[in-house]
Amino acid sequence: MNWGAVPRPRVVAALYLLAFVSLYGGVACVLLAQLTGQERLAFGGVPFVVSIVVMFLLSWLLRAQVPQPASRWTARMGTHQRAYQRLALGLEVRRAWQVVRG
Repeated sequence: MNWGAVPRPRVVAALYLLAFVSLYGGVACVLLAQLTGQERLAFGGVPFVVSIVVMFLLSWLLRAQVPQPASRWTARMGTHQRAYQRLALGLEVRRAWQVVRG
């Protein structure tokens, strides 16, 4: 994705990195809570849900910056769906980290 074409790219990239970490951190907390029986860890579901919403909003914001589809499967998707999948799968973590670092 072209992070430079977004207004305030450092802020958007940092928000994405936080959402990405809380997405998988929330899943880990919920799974750990189920394994150990600790109810406090179940609150990891809150950052998970918030990160899903943030990723959805970021994918809507970045939908114009998504590269061209590489396969027939992704060619049938809309730009919003491709952006969401790239963000949720972590394909943009490295580039977002570079933008945040400058």
